[in-house]
Amino acid sequence: MLGLLLGSCDGQDTSSAHQVERRGQGILLVVIDGLRADRLSSLDYDRLTTPRIDALAGEGLSFARTISASPQTTPSHAAILSGSDPNLARRAVPQWEQAEIDQAWYLPPKVPRLSVELAVAGYRTAAFASHASLAPVSGLTAGFQTFFPRLPKSNAEPLVSADRTLTDVSHWLRTLDRDEPWFAYVQLAGLEDSFRHPDPSWSGYFEPRAGRNWIPPTGLSSPSLFAVSPGRTDGGTHTIGQYEAWYDGALREIDLQLGELFDRLAQSRRLESTTVCVVGSCGMQFGESGLLLDHGRLSVADLHVPFVLRPESSLYSRRGESIDFLASTMDIAPTLLELAGCDVPADMLGRSFASLLDPASELAPVRDLTIASCAIQNGYAVYSDEQALEFTMPGEVRQPGLVRAWYGDLDFHADAVEERLYNWIEDPAPALFELTLPSLPDAVRLKTAGFHWTQRVQELQSKYAPLLLPGFGDSEP
Repeated sequence: MLGLLLGSCDGQDTSSAHQVERRGQGILLVVIDGLRADRLSSLDYDRLTTPRIDALAGEGLSFARTISASPQTTPSHAAILSGSDPNLARRAVPQWEQAEIDQAWYLPPKVPRLSVELAVAGYRTAAFASHASLAPVSGLTAGFQTFFPRLPKSNAEPLVSADRTLTDVSHWLRTLDRDEPWFAYVQLAGLEDSFRHPDPSWSGYFEPRAGRNWIPPTGLSSPSLFAVSPGRTDGGTHTIGQYEAWYDGALREIDLQLGELFDRLAQSRRLESTTVCVVGSCGMQFGESGLLLDHGRLSVADLHVPFVLRPESSLYSRRGESIDFLASTMDIAPTLLELAGCDVPADMLGRSFASLLDPASELAPVRDLTIASCAIQNGYAVYSDEQALEFTMPGEVRQPGLVRAWYGDLDFHADAVEERLYNWIEDPAPALFELTLPSLPDAVRLKTAGFHWTQRVQELQSKYAPLLLPGFGDSEP
């Protein structure tokens, strides 16, 4: 039963019921780092930040309760590409011992992934990276026949703009024959850069909110609790309201540039034959759960991301609906594979949502629970439609400064466990240190599900590469 609730733990019937002609078919998967779901204007945000993404949702489906598999950038991309748990990409080194990117995360070559399956099916594949998190050293570029890294030469330089990255996509498409099926994976990291390098053309697009005029402190390490990490600020004195306005302005710019790409696809008569998916890799905190202008915890602000899916015109016709069923970023790869007429590998733990696009099918939940992990603390969070259980081990954080920020000078055990249960729909930002009694029925149910999930992940790690860090799934429910 847990396999049905949490994903394809015991395999699934992966044959596609909707085989399609792949001739000239395109798949465009746009992953925006740091994009919170509640910042989309179509999800009731009070600023018009995303009119083109909203219009895209009007032509397809928007999954309003999507939870990222990880609150960190590289493992979140690993989960999207592999359709599975990001722990498959975790190396056996302490997370916060200043590990370089090639030391902390690596997705083993034999792990099934979206890019490989589509390449085998005859698709031309390309990845467009605007951050070092998507790099060959992380194992995430397997299956991409072409890789376009657009990275700054130093940390002092801003990340490459979405406009430049999306222009690369347009140029690559011109190299393809009209009959070739294609898949483009596009990473846009500009939101995370909007605090250090605000674009003067967009940083003033929205006015700072009244009541958000307090100036956050700057921390000494990255990440920092209750302070802005040094790598997230330009060194000036800015209010949290200004930072929010810069973020929203940067999102409005990205939305405009995405719209320009959609227009170019339409002018070249490719848009109708292209399935377009826009998703956030992970969210962004503005202090909701101890982080400022950063992500890495298992809170709603870190994990609740948008997922918009507009299928190519020959597939399905249910359009313009916001789906309130629970979804995971692990579900993107299986969904896109089924829409492409490809089989879904049995070891992909995500679930396909393709059937929901068929107007003849009944709208019904695809999953009851989902799991998020690979945060700055060992442990995991289990999300249902309304409840969230965070099960974490704060003593396993390797930076003493972070531990002191949680506990001050209080004594604690290195193997201490924290659990808290809350309604993430009604109370998305509960008190930071509000813990729950583990005997509560909902807590026991969710914790049991999390324990069984981690056992399945450990089986897959043993199959593909024994990279599991101690502490993940070791505690009995």
